[in-house]
Amino acid sequence: MMQRIIFTTIALLLLAASACDKPQKTNEVKDGIVVQKEALKSDEAKGENLGESPVLGNNALSDIDWVDANNRFAIESIKLLQDEANLVFSPYSFERALGMTAVGARGETRAQMLAALGFKDDGPNIDEVGGQIENAVLSREAENFVLRIANKIYVEKSFKLLDEYSAVLREHYRSAAKQLDFKNEAEPSRLAINDWVSQNTNQRINDLLPPDSINDLTRLVLVNALYFKAAWQHAFNSDLNKELIFRGINGETKVTGMKTTKSFSAFKAENFSALLLPYAPHGEFAMLIMLPHSDDGVDALTASLSPELIREILHASKEYNVNLTLPKFKQENSVKAKELFRSLGMKRAFTLDADFAGIDKDSSLFVDNIYHKAFIEIDENGTEAAAATAVVMMKRSMIPRPKEELDFTVDHPFLFAIVHLDTQTMLFLGRIKAL
Repeated sequence: MMQRIIFTTIALLLLAASACDKPQKTNEVKDGIVVQKEALKSDEAKGENLGESPVLGNNALSDIDWVDANNRFAIESIKLLQDEANLVFSPYSFERALGMTAVGARGETRAQMLAALGFKDDGPNIDEVGGQIENAVLSREAENFVLRIANKIYVEKSFKLLDEYSAVLREHYRSAAKQLDFKNEAEPSRLAINDWVSQNTNQRINDLLPPDSINDLTRLVLVNALYFKAAWQHAFNSDLNKELIFRGINGETKVTGMKTTKSFSAFKAENFSALLLPYAPHGEFAMLIMLPHSDDGVDALTASLSPELIREILHASKEYNVNLTLPKFKQENSVKAKELFRSLGMKRAFTLDADFAGIDKDSSLFVDNIYHKAFIEIDENGTEAAAATAVVMMKRSMIPRPKEELDFTVDHPFLFAIVHLDTQTMLFLGRIKAL
């Protein structure tokens, strides 16, 4: 029976310090990707409070403004993407790829792009704040944990970028331009971009750009790749697995249920409960599961989602002794991204009236298409997830409380997320309706 999953990456929810110790980090550049090396955690290694970053001018955005914008985008997207029976996608990957594109947009083109990405207002420091926030979940590797975030811009070798545009991408997206011969070697260029995506997602995202997506009119391809793999802080014992009857939208299905009884942070509301499952090594990230109390309640729960609700869940969770049963699942999908962004009001960028005067002096570009793929797998050991987004641009031709007991059996449709707890950032948000 088909799974129904909507798996999103909400870029960066709310910025606040958690009770967890944050490991010290140093940066190392590997093949154009900034990787954080983690030192042993200590009481002194608390990291930065991004909520205290300086304000740059009267119209500047704060970190929380930027985060709320990305949450709006993610939540509006999960509400719009209703057609697919099975769906997994990453709003964070979308944001970074579309963010690089919006750097060069002007006028109504930029206004529509920023509105689609959830921003209520423009500001002189959108890209700077985005770069600062990415530092909070910057690519890092530790024992039983990998997070890689990579941005890349590919440019037709005869096409000249404005120096100001290239400088913003280098500083705030860590992306340097790589020249390819789109005019004469469109297919080899497509394969080279797909190979870079595959390498940066541990071969989980392949063939991001389909055949004929690149041609002699292509001038830019802006790409983000995201890879996450983490072990549970408390692994499930496969010997305790049992058959679970999952009551999905297509009826009952027999699946493998993973069982454990441990202390977890949880939140109880009138119509749903939520649970946080921490990842190793430090509990800095966690999976957030949102389970409606009724079998058919996931659509209503999705409709009620807001940045404020997610913030409330993360702030108000308390410790419970939880009897947990969680199904294993795996999903991979492509998303009709052009249709999604048009539905979100981003229309001018796809037309000959697009204004990308901040990219090249002739303002000769428009967005031809947006390609997106994502993957997730959850088992007894932990979670592996990956996503990639490519924007193809062409030249015009035309907290602690007394513990209570909680039974948490995930045997009907539910929502889930992967959360960076130090900043209360949701990296992934999703939904399962059938297994």
